[in-house]
Amino acid sequence: MNKTFQRILLIFFIFIVAPLRAATLAVVYPKTNKTSGAVYQQIIDGIKQEFDGSVILIEVPKKLDRKALAAIAASIEQKKPDMVIALGGRGRKVCRLFKSKIPWVSGASTSRSKGISGITPIADPDVMFAKLKTLSPKVKRIFVVYSKRNKWLIDLAKKSAAGYGLEMLTYPIKDRAAAMILYNKLIKESVKKNDAIWLPHDKKSADPKYALPLLLNAAWERRFVVFSSRLDYVRRGVLFSLLPDNLVTGSQLVKMVQGMHKESTVPGVKTTTVVKLAVNLRTASHLGLVYTTKQKGQFHLTFPTH
Repeated sequence: MNKTFQRILLIFFIFIVAPLRAATLAVVYPKTNKTSGAVYQQIIDGIKQEFDGSVILIEVPKKLDRKALAAIAASIEQKKPDMVIALGGRGRKVCRLFKSKIPWVSGASTSRSKGISGITPIADPDVMFAKLKTLSPKVKRIFVVYSKRNKWLIDLAKKSAAGYGLEMLTYPIKDRAAAMILYNKLIKESVKKNDAIWLPHDKKSADPKYALPLLLNAAWERRFVVFSSRLDYVRRGVLFSLLPDNLVTGSQLVKMVQGMHKESTVPGVKTTTVVKLAVNLRTASHLGLVYTTKQKGQFHLTFPTH
């Protein structure tokens, strides 16, 4: 190997290879219980698999005032990471204090704020409707009650529904009381056997204490479909839900923040397109829905579990 070639290799390593290896990524995530913690750990595993560099993990305690949040943000800035991924609500709170100093994206949070980019665990409506037509092919109309925070999702859903021959009937509400009045009216006057009600992630329109029991009882009696963006509702009796593939989410978050770092882009919030399917087989049987062995092989989770 001659000296000229050695110099070329040295220059290549110093200016191209070395900077890539030296890149650092901080992951800010909340300290939480075992169930939620498993989700964060899976996303972190996906991040580590995708990111070719140093990953710094910062765990955020449960109870923090603004001063404590600012201290954590300052300590992260001192570490000088090239990029940051914020997981959960507490991760977002810390990273919002960066302003525009460090490129960062949000994951594992259903919140959507102007100027923040990330991937929400909420399934993309197009994927959701494709699963609905597979699991309950006779459904033609979807009723959804929603609050202002989910208008963006409903707008996406309206665009997707037509492609699956579905009619979307949407009802904005301001509070839980209005939602309950509307559900009672819809159940009595509008929702028929081959219709479906979609319960999005929405504290006002789809709360577990009042709205869910009302709708599950009515659906069992009248034999219409209820599906949800929340996995825990499948355990309670809705037909199905979609949950994100957390490893893939971690990988996607890395690619998104790298794009922001290199190109100074602001991609906004994206829905989840790589999902796992959870199905309540008892509910399906009650509705007269029969699935093949092949279909069942595509179910990631089934309920009841015994």
